[in-house]
This record gives sequence, C-alpha cells and structure tokens, in this order.
Amino acid sequence: MAKDKPKYTQLEPAAFLSDEDYQMMTDAERGIYCTVIFYMYCNNGRIRNQLDAIKRLCNSNSNFEQKWESVRSKFYQKGVWLRHRRVDFELKNARRLMQVARASGVEGARRRWGPHKEPQGNPIAKVSKVKVSKVKVSKEEDNNSIFSHWNSYRAMRGWKSHTKLTPEIKKAIRDRLKEYSVDDIKGAIDNYAKVLLSKEYKWSYAWTLYQFLTRHSPQNRKELQLYRWLPNSFYETDYLTDNARRQRQEARLKPQPDSAEKHKPPTDEEKAEIRTAAEKAMPRLKKQGGKQSTTTIIN
Repeated sequence: MAKDKPKYTQLEPAAFLSDEDYQMMTDAERGIYCTVIFYMYCNNGRIRNQLDAIKRLCNSNSNFEQKWESVRSKFYQKGVWLRHRRVDFELKNARRLMQVARASGVEGARRRWGPHKEPQGNPIAKVSKVKVSKVKVSKEEDNNSIFSHWNSYRAMRGWKSHTKLTPEIKKAIRDRLKEYSVDDIKGAIDNYAKVLLSKEYKWSYAWTLYQFLTRHSPQNRKELQLYRWLPNSFYETDYLTDNARRQRQEARLKPQPDSAEKHKPPTDEEKAEIRTAAEKAMPRLKKQGGKQSTTTIIN
C-alpha cells in the first residue's frame, strides 16, 4: 500500500439497491458498474477513460459498448480519468478518519506521558531517535530494493542498468512511492523488461530507471508512462508483434487431441504393417546375431 492510501472504505449496499439507475440495469450492466467502482477504490478513486481498457478489466466479450452506454452516465470525466462522486466522497472520508485516528493516538500518548517540553531523561530521547532512525532506514530499504530490482536485468542485452543510486534517481523513486507501493513499481519493471527484452513484442524504447519513473505520455503530459506498466493497467497483447499474435491465435484454435485418442491401440492394418516391417528386418538381425520376436514388437 502507498503511504496514506486507505486500506478500508465504507461500502453501503442500501445505496446501490436504492439507486433508481442501478435498479434499471441488467445483471451484466450491474457487473460492469460494480467492477469499475471497485477498481476506482483501489486506484485512488480514478480509472483511465479508455473503452478497450475498461472492457478488458470487466472481462466482457460481447455487446460491451451497448452495456457501457447504460453505465457511463454514472461517472464523470476529469482529464483522462473517469471518476465517481460517491467514490470520491468515501475515499476523502476514509483519509479523514485516518488523520483522526492518528491525532487520537498522539493525544492519547500526550495524556499518558505528558507534553515533555523539557527532557525527562535519557530513555525518551533514545526512543525518539530510534523511531526517526527506523523511518530513514525504511525509506532507504525501499529505494535500494527498487534500484536492485531494476539492476537485476543488467545482464540482458539492451537493458540500461546503473552503477550508482544517484540523488536524482532517489527523488524519482520517492515521488512514485507517494502514489504506488514498492510491489507495484517492481511489477511495472518486470512488465517493462518482459516487453523490451523479448522478440515477441514490438516495444524498442530502452530507458534508464530515472526515465522509466518520470517520462510522461506523448498524448497527455499529465500522465506518466509508468502507468501503462503497472500490474493493474498492463495489457500484454497491446505490445505483441503481428507474427506473435497470429501464432498465439493459431495455438488457441488448434484442436487438442483427446487423451483416449492418444492411447488408442493399433488397428489390424497397423499391426500388419508393423509385422511386415519386422519380418524385413529379421535377416539383418540374424546376421548380427540378434534375436527379435515379431509378436513382441506387435503386442
């Protein structure tokens, strides 16, 4: 989880069931609507306004455009993102409750231990230093973990690795960790490496770690390129070459032999062919001093 990202939010079933638009939706439209809502809760209250991407997220195969027309009016657009007013409200409320809980914890500690305007002895000072040190260590561990994960591909041809974790790269990592978790960024690196280093894909832009974390989309300067590689937004098929796409489609369409067909015993005609071939080979085996039974070969 990224820092200050709510882990729990309030979801009211009655709000769904009492909504007239929701009552008029079909079961498929309700599924699309709820799926988009849940993705928004997991993605800071927004989802990219791309019909193909939403279709894949909803795992819908037929008449999606028609179903989406019935659901689209429940959302509003802000830049390249779709948002939902109830999701915005609940996330804002969840963040407020987190702040209240933190403030209550601080107040509880103050009432128990006092304000300590003046030093009350060495133990308090030592505990304070330990806490600050742990925060610094945690940030450094996150920086090093992402940096090392990037360099784990350094042996691959075409990969731009680094010899030193520079302040510039550290700042880029810290900025991204405000929005995404360490695992999200590592997953994005894996997806980028998969597409860049394999001949199955048509992506050829090799970036440094700093570029990977900071480059913006040519179509929208407000959107980072990093977004396309995140686990929840990465679509492998978008980068396949035409040949690789065709091969995968042929593999899916190719009929798989039935297990019973694989182990089907030979017919009488096949046995006869095997017996003939074995009889032709017998003179040669006798010259070499070997013994072979046609019955054994067939059965």
